[in-house]
Amino acid sequence: MSRQYFSMYDIPELIVKKKYSRRDCNETILKVLNKVKVLYLEDKPDQETVTDDDLVPLVLFDSAIRIVEHK
Repeated sequence: MSRQYFSMYDIPELIVKKKYSRRDCNETILKVLNKVKVLYLEDKPDQETVTDDDLVPLVLFDSAIRIVEHK
């Protein structure tokens, strides 16, 4: 798999490398992943859900982190 994409079912290594502690992981990571899902599906109007075959651009992951952190 390209480093520019990830599967929603294989949490990207970037999450582990970010500044989140174990305590933050459950709440913050779930918010980030849900936001990634929303951003991804906005570009796929004919798709209702993300499957394990979908490759999500890491750019969306970075965007979701910025959005969640600035709320």
